[in-house]
Amino acid sequence: VADIIMILINDEKQAALYKESIEPNLTEEDGVVLVARQLDLMPDVIKGIAFGLKPKFPNLVFVTGSAFGDKVTLTIMLGDEIVARGVNASKVIREAAKEIGGGGGGQPFFATAGGKKPEGLEKAIFRAVELIKGELK
Repeated sequence: VADIIMILINDEKQAALYKESIEPNLTEEDGVVLVARQLDLMPDVIKGIAFGLKPKFPNLVFVTGSAFGDKVTLTIMLGDEIVARGVNASKVIREAAKEIGGGGGGQPFFATAGGKKPEGLEKAIFRAVELIKGELK
């Protein structure tokens, strides 16, 4: 139990540190704050980063891919303004996850997918961003 608690504390610290390091560098373009990159961190850490950024950026589009150990994941977090404009993270992730040989789902503002093809992460991230941009036009 102590090991599990320590891992959770370390995940939370890692997420907070990363969020603090990227937050000052985020810029808005075309009414959107976009974070789209591969972060080879544990999925719980990425989730912590996403949920840490969401309240501060209502126009957030957060798309990350991760190859951590033998797990390949794709994560999408959308700010409230983006969801209000009709974008659904769950629909986007189902389509983008095909690039990593997997599937996923979630809620309109937050969705995750798992897959088996780490070589498809970059293409999956790009596909998700393109789908979101298409919905915003």
